[in-house]
Amino acid sequence: MLLLAAATGYISLSQEILWFRAISYVTGGKPHVFAYLLGFLLLGVAGGAWLAQKVCESGRIRPLPFFAVVLSLSGLVYYLSIPLSAWVLTISPSLGLLACYAAVSVVALLMGSVFPVACHQAIRSESATGLLLSLVYFANIVGATAGPLLTGFILLDLYAFEQNVFFLSKITLAIAALVWLACRGWQKAGGTIGIASALAVLFLVHDGLYARILEKLHYQTEFVYKAPYKYLVQNRSGIIAVEAGSPDVVYGGAIYDGRFNTDPVNNANLIRRAYLIAALHREPKEVLEIGLSTGSWARVVADHEAVEHLTSIEINPGYLDLIGRYPQTESLLDDPKVSICVDDGRRWLNRHPERKFDFILMNTSFHWRDQGTNLLSADFLRICRQHLKPGGVLYFNSTGSEDVVYTAVTVFGHVTRFLNFVAASDAPFALTPEERRANLLRFRHDGKPVFDPTIPELRAILDELANSDLEDDAPAYRSRTDLFCITDDNMASEYQRCRKWFPPKLVPHPEQAK
Repeated sequence: MLLLAAATGYISLSQEILWFRAISYVTGGKPHVFAYLLGFLLLGVAGGAWLAQKVCESGRIRPLPFFAVVLSLSGLVYYLSIPLSAWVLTISPSLGLLACYAAVSVVALLMGSVFPVACHQAIRSESATGLLLSLVYFANIVGATAGPLLTGFILLDLYAFEQNVFFLSKITLAIAALVWLACRGWQKAGGTIGIASALAVLFLVHDGLYARILEKLHYQTEFVYKAPYKYLVQNRSGIIAVEAGSPDVVYGGAIYDGRFNTDPVNNANLIRRAYLIAALHREPKEVLEIGLSTGSWARVVADHEAVEHLTSIEINPGYLDLIGRYPQTESLLDDPKVSICVDDGRRWLNRHPERKFDFILMNTSFHWRDQGTNLLSADFLRICRQHLKPGGVLYFNSTGSEDVVYTAVTVFGHVTRFLNFVAASDAPFALTPEERRANLLRFRHDGKPVFDPTIPELRAILDELANSDLEDDAPAYRSRTDLFCITDDNMASEYQRCRKWFPPKLVPHPEQAK
């Protein structure tokens, strides 16, 4: 009974972690996924408790066969429900998402019925009821703690999502086989043979059943038109996928996260916004970048002659592997001007209160995504402000949210916009077009000027950036009363606004979100 209590705790928490990863991937990181997932999970646990009550009250169902059957079904249903939900998603995203949540409840019902029956069977003596019950609960807590520690921190770093699902299903079936072996007579032989056969079948069908599972979760109804991912990196920090294109597209958690491009003429990733730093600050010697992603922005910033040192903070180390695969960005990995730290941006700033910068750059993802508040709230903007030198600039992506612009206005004295990017500072943006032009000409890559004025296309882009409208928008936004100031408490970017969710396939990059 102690083994069952510990095993169900570990398996249940691990299943929840993997379900959260899968459903977040389906929705592109919608903030309410965890709440819905937990709700359906608890609904299933409640159903399992009801089933356990019926089993204990009937007195006709022997506990060991019950455990064996329930665990066998749980392992099989869990393993099969993910590819089944993925297949439904390719037909109807709404039905597919509903299938995911329904599968969560069904599996939770099966697993949730084991622990109450184990508690009931473990209590043999009235005098020792409290001790025995506490031991069973302790075993369950140990197993539940092992779920996030082992699966969340170790296994997800070592193995892909589909391999973790397979491993968890095998563990569940293996425990079911042990319980079958503890039964007597024909149940022992029949159950053990059945589990062995099921495991053999899973090994045979796994590659086909889980082929391109992440592409199905990501592309959904457009899956049949899409080629396999060019590159795929999975770790405990998330899932990074690269789609072949001109240039290649990067998805973080199934949402657009940039392109491998530094060419201002191509501009597929609106990389010209990165070059605009020369129009926002006269001499950005010390620069901090939060969010490395493809490395395209970092390469552009490091190519400016004024930049003496660029510190780039990236929470997912998987991007470093991808950066080394592309000639546009691979030089970042050994550039003496560039330091790359794998950490959370907010945590890094709090751990380095002494560091000050001329320029802080954040090419953040969509404002409505889970955890978006951490990089957009007034609380975080104040942290950034404390790390700016006098006249320093914070430059970040609003992804079309006016709440983000309004929040910047509440923290900084001056705010201007370029496309969907916000530049905030306590000093006015006072560079003249001539000063901007001279600063833009200081971008050099491999010793050659990026904006060669002898090339008509580049000269036109140079004129466009030098003459950009960088009017101070702070007074106009301060007078508005229809916007939210995003804080850590209200999480307005994620919850306060009633907005339509844009699936990844409809929004090629954040700058087009309206």
